[in-house]
Amino acid sequence: MSQDLVKESIPKLILKIAVPASIGMFFNTMYNVVDTFYAGRFSTSALAALTAGFPIFIIILGLSFGISSGAMSLIANSIGANKKEDAIRYQSYALGVGLLVNIVAIIVVMPFLKSLYLLLGIENAQVLEYAIEYSRIVVLGSVFFVGVNIVNAGLNARGLTSYYRNTLIVGTILNIGLDPLFMYGFNMGSVQIIPAMGIGGIAFATILVQILSFVYLLSVSIKHGSFKGAKPREFLLNKKYSWDILTQGIPASLSMMTIALGAFVINYFVTIYGGENALAAYGSALRIEQIALLPTMGINLALSALVGQNNGAKRFDRVRESYKRALQFSAVFMVFILALVVPLRLPIMRLFTDNQEVIIIGGQYMLIQALTFYSYILIFQGNGVLQGIKRPTVTFYISIARQFLVPLAVFPLFANVFGWNLFGVWWGLFVINWVAGIATFIVSRMQIQRLQSQHEESAKNIEVV
Repeated sequence: MSQDLVKESIPKLILKIAVPASIGMFFNTMYNVVDTFYAGRFSTSALAALTAGFPIFIIILGLSFGISSGAMSLIANSIGANKKEDAIRYQSYALGVGLLVNIVAIIVVMPFLKSLYLLLGIENAQVLEYAIEYSRIVVLGSVFFVGVNIVNAGLNARGLTSYYRNTLIVGTILNIGLDPLFMYGFNMGSVQIIPAMGIGGIAFATILVQILSFVYLLSVSIKHGSFKGAKPREFLLNKKYSWDILTQGIPASLSMMTIALGAFVINYFVTIYGGENALAAYGSALRIEQIALLPTMGINLALSALVGQNNGAKRFDRVRESYKRALQFSAVFMVFILALVVPLRLPIMRLFTDNQEVIIIGGQYMLIQALTFYSYILIFQGNGVLQGIKRPTVTFYISIARQFLVPLAVFPLFANVFGWNLFGVWWGLFVINWVAGIATFIVSRMQIQRLQSQHEESAKNIEVV
């Protein structure tokens, strides 16, 4: 059953939704950690290639993930307004269009993989070879990532986060065995059962897990009525719902694409000022940073569902309380997480590599990012609120400035003019993210107040009539 997000206690709802979501995200990140671990054991070049492949993957998934994000908001708002048929149609259309858009993106991007990596500044022949080998498989199988995320968006909008958690736990366990199996192959006597695929084996294992996850979540979604009564044409052709999905989803997609641009920019400057070892260190430390953010990301998911349904029900008091409580919970978690991670940053880095330079660089990055930590919370939760109240365009403007435009000016300023080199990139991230976090917080509060004022004015006009 769906959680009653417009009536139950908000602190209790946040915990009910956030705890399974955070556990799921933990295993999702551990899944990536497993990939990073095996890539690091394969070689430093393979580890750098895995880091370099991230922005390519985001480019492929960007528009479809935006559709998923938009669908979650629209489904939640429809449920809150007690328009269940609309929720079903939004879910159906989002899945059909999301998969179609992803297929088009695959066709467009596949021929240019090598050019994109060269644009990124990856000139090391071995890193380039591994990056292309990995990306070809992941890009071709990305349709299953899209399916998983769009189907799960409908479950999240209903406050049902335990099912995705289950897929991530099982997927991570499977990945521990599948990565080395496909990387190194399997022979039975003199008969080769599975060929050795090298770093491509990591990608193949990932796609196999995504296929299994999609089948499971689709069956669960059907069981909970997400597609009940949906007609085949509603998966692709519906003017009203297509416009709503695109209006809500395109800004989110563009924001996602700016993450890819931002990753290109960061990877470029990290490579320029630190080389292959710095890129490998950044990729490893980023995994650890993602783990540290997991509890707050679970809270962010709960916030998005709460804001969406309560906005649909015109309960703006609960929208504001949800935002306030989410920020409070996140601050508490942050203190405990950083108290654990910061002292152990170097031993944790050693789990990924025995390269001493990579370990030191990663530890330096993590120390500065500890000071940046709460700015990410302000950004993510502010974006969740803006998406939930159906004001996603604002997030794009902040995102393009934070991820792309400002770093192009700040990184060279700090690195070259101030002479900080690689530290200029790390401190640049600190400044940029804090400015973006404060701006996102202010804008989201203003948008909530504006919506409430508009609703109250509309109610007064109806009373007068």
